[in-house]
Amino acid sequence: LYGLFGVEGPVDYAGRTSWTVAYSLGALGLLTAVTTIYLAFRPEHPAARLTEDDESRLRALLETHGGRDSLGHFALRRDKAVVFSPSGKAAVCYRVVSGVMLAGGDPIGDVEAWPGAIERFMDEAKAHSWTPAVMGCSERGGEVWTRETGLTALELGDEAVVDVADFSLAGRAMRNVRQMVGRIERNGYETRVRRARDIGATELERIRRAAADWRGTDTERGFSMALG
Repeated sequence: LYGLFGVEGPVDYAGRTSWTVAYSLGALGLLTAVTTIYLAFRPEHPAARLTEDDESRLRALLETHGGRDSLGHFALRRDKAVVFSPSGKAAVCYRVVSGVMLAGGDPIGDVEAWPGAIERFMDEAKAHSWTPAVMGCSERGGEVWTRETGLTALELGDEAVVDVADFSLAGRAMRNVRQMVGRIERNGYETRVRRARDIGATELERIRRAAADWRGTDTERGFSMALG
């Protein structure tokens, strides 16, 4: 027992393996101490969950303000948590990943109420010793986040927006796309748009297995921009 603390006990053993035993016990004691300290002081990592009340409030905000944000409905994922502004007119959805409180996209709701929701987000991060971060916000969202929090913005890419009313496969520029569409159709694939609630449990499980097989060992970054 003394050896776990690097202290020699009342009985001294001599032999070729005595130092090996002593160092092994000391290393085990150090590992035990470090593990205990880490578990005692590590940041809280709760399971993200979206309650029915949260979802209802978010849907109401999206109904009024969701037209400006093509990514707004990703806030309805059940594996996210949410904080609302004091007025209830804006919200920030997030997940905690490895001690990082990660918000996905712009705040939901009235732009004028965004600062209040962001302040609640930062207060929550501070209370739990989480590192605040945002991924996938718009240019306007980035401006508000940096202004209100002092975070640094990094441009990762642009959002591609397709005007489906005027979209066409005609023209030389779309030749490769037409060829790919034709190849897919010849292989028997078709596209259908359906709501998740209209898909039966058996078919939904088959779709999930197909998605998992397609993804392979790649990481699913669903906290940001995926619905499932």
